[in-house]
Amino acid sequence: MSTINEKSLRKYSSDLYSLQNHLLKAVKKQQASDKVKQKEAIEILHMMNLRISDQIKDFDPLLEKLGGDISDEIKSKIATFTGTISGLIESARRDPVSKMLRDDYIALSMLAVGYKMLYTTSLVAHRDDVAEMCMNHLTSVTRMITEISKAIPMVVPKEMMDDQELASEIGMKAVEKTQKAWSSETIEAGPEVVEV
Repeated sequence: MSTINEKSLRKYSSDLYSLQNHLLKAVKKQQASDKVKQKEAIEILHMMNLRISDQIKDFDPLLEKLGGDISDEIKSKIATFTGTISGLIESARRDPVSKMLRDDYIALSMLAVGYKMLYTTSLVAHRDDVAEMCMNHLTSVTRMITEISKAIPMVVPKEMMDDQELASEIGMKAVEKTQKAWSSETIEAGPEVVEV
């Protein structure tokens, strides 16, 4: 593997590892918040805690294989991501649950793009082991994003209304309508590949 490819693998790996650690910290803080009472939010945060923890464990042997003093790179990335993710941690103190989930959705979207970058880099570097891990993790992240997108319309009316039965009805209608925006008809059969 060329030095450039190895450096890119190390960079994208340390980026993702750091982002995941910060997101996990935020999720644990959100789970501990006394504001999180809705069944949908409790289930999502529990699922995120488990899946992100598993992904972090998967990274440990990869980082070891990449060798060198990657821990210094990770420490510098933690400082970089502190500003990005600290808002998630702070939001657990003051924001409603719907905003917590919105911020988690954004952080997961960053992870998804990061996994696409690491996956592509692993193809360039002929690292099938890294590529396989990336696809497994990307699939898991995509599921988490999808689950949050279904939960947010259920949580919002429950925060705004006293009539929880009516809130659930409104939430179900909102889930049904907003999920249609992600249907295959909307997105079309497949993405158009654009040469750059």
